[in-house]
Amino acid sequence: MKVDAVSLEILLSRLTALMDEAAASLTQASFSTVVRDAHDYALILMSPKGEVIAENSYGLVAFVTTMPAVMKNLLKQFPAESWSPDDAVITNDPWLGVGHVLDLAMATPIFYKNSLVAFQGSIVHVPDIGGVVWSADSRDVFEEGILIPPLKAFRQGQPDETLFRLLEANNRLPDQFMGDLYARLAAAETCRTGLLEILEDEGIDDLAQACSAMFELSEATMRRAISACEDGVYRAQVEMDGVNSPLTIAVTIQIGGSEISVDFSGTSAQVPAAINVCPIETQALAMYPLKCALDPESPRTEGSYRPISVTAPKGTLLNPTFPAAMNARQITSHYVNAAIFKALAPVIPDRVIAHSGSPHMQVVFSGETEQGAPFTALIFDHPGMGARPTQDGLTATHFPGNVATNSVEIIEATTPLQIVRRDIAGDSGGPGRYRGGCGLDIAIQVATDTPVVASVLGDRITHPAEGLFGGLAGAPAAISVNGVPAPTKSRMIVHPGDVVEYREAGGGGYGPPTERSREMLLSDLRN
Repeated sequence: MKVDAVSLEILLSRLTALMDEAAASLTQASFSTVVRDAHDYALILMSPKGEVIAENSYGLVAFVTTMPAVMKNLLKQFPAESWSPDDAVITNDPWLGVGHVLDLAMATPIFYKNSLVAFQGSIVHVPDIGGVVWSADSRDVFEEGILIPPLKAFRQGQPDETLFRLLEANNRLPDQFMGDLYARLAAAETCRTGLLEILEDEGIDDLAQACSAMFELSEATMRRAISACEDGVYRAQVEMDGVNSPLTIAVTIQIGGSEISVDFSGTSAQVPAAINVCPIETQALAMYPLKCALDPESPRTEGSYRPISVTAPKGTLLNPTFPAAMNARQITSHYVNAAIFKALAPVIPDRVIAHSGSPHMQVVFSGETEQGAPFTALIFDHPGMGARPTQDGLTATHFPGNVATNSVEIIEATTPLQIVRRDIAGDSGGPGRYRGGCGLDIAIQVATDTPVVASVLGDRITHPAEGLFGGLAGAPAAISVNGVPAPTKSRMIVHPGDVVEYREAGGGGYGPPTERSREMLLSDLRN
């Protein structure tokens, strides 16, 4: 194969299509709605060193940079030479990069002509992992579920039955958990067979050479984008509701030549609640908005991130010490992009967006059906995206999370819950020359004979999404039970017939509202 820009583009397009095919295999074979409907996963093709080569088009952006970090940690325990065909290693250790214990990483090797040429990796949100139900009020990682160190779940295709019995015994939904695990093996096999076909078609014996060229091109593109920005030091901070009192995400961004550093010094200390963020996820959620703002068009490969460094002081929200709780880490990590865009607004005003309504208001219901079977329902509804420099923000669009919204029909068919209302929360987007996207307005009734637990993981009640350049804040989030305001980081008992209502926050506006065009104002009134 020739190693030139055109050939590499063709190869990367084929590899991305392959990862999309593998993702389709996962979705179609999965047992849980969190995979099948919400698409809370990512599939990544990596080099034998754990470097990103390609990813599926639709998946969680944080996983794209956390999975390679997980892979590099796995290789420390299982060196490349110790892998055999059809092996599969799993872990959910947040300090190795997965984010929280409900995200399970799996890696499988791909051999070609008796040589290890790649790894296929995936991170998937599991329906249950034992411990407390997915919640924001756990105080350490041991409460949050069973912690799985790097282990070979499959050795040359043979499952570790002892490990699986242990995992099933500590899971409320063992059939869904194991079904999703085997669905991932199907996706890995799709990836393996497809990659071998591509290598044969393209006449590639040494994938490493092509990967190295891809990484160099991606790195050069990102460096050019950074170099086009004015050198300097840019600072910002944003506040979140926090736990009992507001917390701060502070960032200092330094641009120098073709490199950029992100430092979160000044961020609040870690807390005894599940909103801390592991440092690898902090890195991922910092790199993604930079990629969006500086180099949105080129493929995301290992080279894209080489010019970027991210640090956070030990013992803070964004780099907690063990055994900090992290199950609701998205509450904090989804503020990172807002801080970064706010800091960069003076230097690249045409490439940042106003603050989005993220984090979304996550409500998890768990209990028993009328038949006595356990159920857990992870409901995903979305806030509004921040307004853009030349367009309104998108309504009900989860930035930077990128998960999908559950189907109402599937929720009602698989759980004793009735969706009373799911509408757009009118006028919830922040006013501006371009307005923020609107969040959703949801009402869910408990339709079972016994009480259930509702776990709430939310924020933005007192700190709505900020606008930029004179744009106004979006509407705040809200949650209540039978009309009575409910806490946003706790578990509560809801009884048969109770109605849980919540509103997702709207995105912030961009530019002064007085500069909104007449045509847009008329459209606002019509819609």
